[in-house]
Amino acid sequence: MGKINTKWTIEEVSVKGHQACGLIYKYRSDLQDRIRAEEMTELETGLRKLELSRAGQIGNLQGQKSATKGKDAITEELHFEVMDLREMIKSAPDVKQEILKAFGVGTTTDKKNQPKTIAAANLIIEGYNKYSDWALNNARILEDDIVKVESLRDQLIDADKSQENVKLVRKLGTVDKNTLQLRLEQLITQISAVGVKVFRSKNPELVPLFQALIPGSGTSNVEEKEAETVSA
Repeated sequence: MGKINTKWTIEEVSVKGHQACGLIYKYRSDLQDRIRAEEMTELETGLRKLELSRAGQIGNLQGQKSATKGKDAITEELHFEVMDLREMIKSAPDVKQEILKAFGVGTTTDKKNQPKTIAAANLIIEGYNKYSDWALNNARILEDDIVKVESLRDQLIDADKSQENVKLVRKLGTVDKNTLQLRLEQLITQISAVGVKVFRSKNPELVPLFQALIPGSGTSNVEEKEAETVSA
């Protein structure tokens, strides 16, 4: 079998993948005829597997104790993890506004609201993927902190997943990392193309958001809008 060549870094796949999910959820009614529900499930599940693979924590993050927690308890725990990390980011010396925004500082979250808590966690993860060196050196945030946020977020999402999603997780478990990454790149690229097509005439100001799903094609201003969209 020939070598599988991916186009993006894992960090780019993670950031753009979560941004794609946020756009689809926000504009679901306009996109649902062209983007199937099972493709969304595949993208979400694949992103989680790729992120956990990067951290070298597959299978070890969702221990027995955490797995037995109720959804409300997980939501509350994730909320406070997010808030603690936000405080560390805010307390960093000379922190720039663009970094605060990248990590979701200032966006609303609620320890009793699952979607808001997941959205806030996604912004923390995206911010870390983009500013990992800064996070360690200035805010003293470790990779383990992000792994914990990812783990809690995944538990929260999994609490609402169907049996079909469980089967998909098992199927993806046999897929080589590069094959998985290439598939995620394909899904994100297709979502980008669909969004541009759908909104070119209907709502042209949204077109740059979908164009920016392709690494290197967007501006920093567009990326900020994407982050706001994901957290909405």
